[in-house]
This record gives sequence, structure tokens and C-alpha cells, in this order.
Amino acid sequence: MEFLREEARLKRVDAQRAQLFQEFNAGIWDAAEYRKKIRKLLKPQVHQSETPPHKRRGISPDWDDQWPETSSDI
Repeated sequence: MEFLREEARLKRVDAQRAQLFQEFNAGIWDAAEYRKKIRKLLKPQVHQSETPPHKRRGISPDWDDQWPETSSDI
């Protein structure tokens, strides 16, 4: 199943790349813009499941001063 998705993605990328090249030849994009669009197109996509987990942050020093552990408000 993953192979079929990757194959479809590569076909879409090839079609988009061909379209960008035609637009470049027609004078819509200059060379720098064309290269920028191609780099963006070929940049690997990061899937949601591959993103690194969020790191827990420490408590703010201001919070520690406002609510000490010995406070009766806790």
C-alpha cells in the first residue's frame, strides 16, 4: 500500500516539475524563482507520525516565586 502511495506521489511531482519547466520556458519564472520552486517541490515531506515528540518545559521562575511549595494556597 505504501508503495502505491509513493508511486502516486512521484507521478504528481513529475507532473508538477514538468509544469514548472513549461512555465519557466514561457518566461513566467526567472531562473532563481524556478530553482526555488523546484527545491520546494523536491523537499522531502515530513509526515505527522515522523515528527519528534514535544519536550516538556520546566516551570517558570516567576511561577516558583508566586506559589512556593509551602504556600497554604496549594
